[in-house]
Amino acid sequence: MPACRCPPDRCPPDRCPPAGARLTGARLTGARLTGARLTGARLTGARLTGARLTGARLTGARLTGARLTGARLTGARLTGARLTGARLTGARLTGARLTGARLTGARLTGARLTGARLTGARLTGARLTGARLTGARLTGARLTGARLTGARLTGARLTGARLTGARLTGARLTGARLTGARLTGARLTGTRLTGTRLAGVRLAGARLVGTRLAAGHRDRIHRSAQATRSSASTGLVT
Repeated sequence: MPACRCPPDRCPPDRCPPAGARLTGARLTGARLTGARLTGARLTGARLTGARLTGARLTGARLTGARLTGARLTGARLTGARLTGARLTGARLTGARLTGARLTGARLTGARLTGARLTGARLTGARLTGARLTGARLTGARLTGARLTGARLTGARLTGARLTGARLTGARLTGARLTGARLTGARLTGTRLTGTRLAGVRLAGARLVGTRLAAGHRDRIHRSAQATRSSASTGLVT
């Protein structure tokens, strides 16, 4: 976004907000903020429903409890942003950068996160039912207790991710990378795991009824389950 050229007394706040701006509780429903520079902005509790934030720079922004339902955040930079409890239902986050972002308890039902970068993001208890995460990067992400029922994670990178107690019923993980991921106690009923990389995955106590896997993985998981019952194994798939 080019530098603001508006007169100081006529600059509309929904078009040219400065970096580090304090917009706590602001009402910006439907605002056009494409390419806006909002690095470090304070938007706690702000209403941004349907806002256009394509390519916006929100690195380190505080968006705790913000309402971003249906917002357009394609290619937005949200590295290290705080989105705890934010409402992002149906939001468009394709290709967005959310590395290290805090999304604990956030609502992302039906959100589009195809190709998004979520490495090391905190998504504990987040609601991602029906979300599109095809090709997303979730390496080392924390998804403990997250709801991913029906989510599309085809080709996603989840190496070392923490999915303890997560709900993945009916999720599509075909071709995903789950090497070293923690799925202890997770619900994987009807989940599609064909072609998924599962080396080193921890599945103790996980529910895998009706899950679609390659034959080799089924055999390993069966052996792992037997070891768990007989010797309190960690459920590690080798």
